[in-house]
Amino acid sequence: LYAKDVKKPIYAKECSIAVKEKKFIISKNADFLRNEEGRIIGGLETFEDITVRKRAEGEVRKFKAIAEKAGYGVGMIDLEGNLIYVNDSFAKMHGYNVSNLIGKHFSILHTKEQMNNVARLKEKTEKKGNYTLEEVWHKRKDGKLFPTLMNGTLIKDENGNPMFIAATAVDITDRKKLEEKNIAITERLKYLISSSSVAIYAAKTSGDYGATFISENVSQITGYKSQKFVDNSSFWIDHVHPEDRQRILGELPRIFKQ
Repeated sequence: LYAKDVKKPIYAKECSIAVKEKKFIISKNADFLRNEEGRIIGGLETFEDITVRKRAEGEVRKFKAIAEKAGYGVGMIDLEGNLIYVNDSFAKMHGYNVSNLIGKHFSILHTKEQMNNVARLKEKTEKKGNYTLEEVWHKRKDGKLFPTLMNGTLIKDENGNPMFIAATAVDITDRKKLEEKNIAITERLKYLISSSSVAIYAAKTSGDYGATFISENVSQITGYKSQKFVDNSSFWIDHVHPEDRQRILGELPRIFKQ
């Protein structure tokens, strides 16, 4: 405070101190106390321990160095749910710039309905330390909803105290559309098969030539459920007429060789 080369007042000056061989980082404020005539009659100094905050900032810097190069969304929230870091991919995924999101509560990225699941994952992370491959729906700036596949982990300080939660997010919109298309095709195929008078099946190409799949409409033709044929490899041949059994078994190797 009394050093002539230091400007006064001193505001938020960071410095390190050691107490019983333990290092602390503090933020220091200081100024002179003056009487009514303006003469210096003393000084006042205040200190704030910012060790935890500075260590957290260091962890964020290390995290950012990796996350900035990632081709998927990466974000970080404090324990109150405020966004303290997002990479460019994460921001663009939601229709924002990075600066638009920092400091905002992460609920800005979800609807009220989605927040029920998100709150569950946050609680799970705080209790168990992480979550993996969770499907989480998000909300873009324009209000459109989209699905992501997320992983999250709890970051702790050197003493094991929780500091923040880091998460990755991959937009799986295209994958979900493909899954829905495949489901629709499968359902259509099932309908066509079930309404057909011809049973469709897949079988082993050697050995007992047991069925690995057979359409459900086989029950309409034979009176037996399709699962009977799949569970018991010899079920199909046991129910072939005795006069035809040897002929069919003799023909199968030739058919599969073709």
